Amino acid sequence: MGRSLRNRGDGFVSEYQRPKRSHRIARDGATFDWTADSFDAYARATNATRASSLGFSRTESMSYYDDTAIWVIGQLQFVTVGSDVVETTGYDAATALPIFRFAFNKLMQQRNYYSTGAQAGLVKEVFDASGAKKTTLDSYQRGLPQSVVFDDASTIAVVVIQCAR
Repeated sequence: MGRSLRNRGDGFVSEYQRPKRSHRIARDGATFDWTADSFDAYARATNATRASSLGFSRTESMSYYDDTAIWVIGQLQFVTVGSDVVETTGYDAATALPIFRFAFNKLMQQRNYYSTGAQAGLVKEVFDASGAKKTTLDSYQRGLPQSVVFDDASTIAVVVIQCAR
């Protein structure tokens, strides 16, 4: 991907892709391992194995949503285990913002975004699996919603201080 800034020979060491190949978590006397089995052109894991000292193991396949025209690379789109699709995220073709999320083929969440003005691209409404509106976010200031309204009509008001420190 790309060219090295170094004219002679190999590129700088900092320019080489170094994907994460594995990691281990130890908790309560058990170990949990994640090992990448294969990578794509962007050095992202496309197949990985999760295993534990408890004797469980599974292989996951991941695919990503990329839109190089708007400089978006690496958003996780599908995760499959065997023939089961365990996670799916759908993205808006124009903005690459996530608009829905499925888990085990069940809709978990949908989002609407503001499309114009200073709030363009910020979350406007969040819906649950039944399509019922759960949260409305409004009056953004410095990227934070100052007004949050929930489905039971309860609200949270947030004060955002203008002074940059």
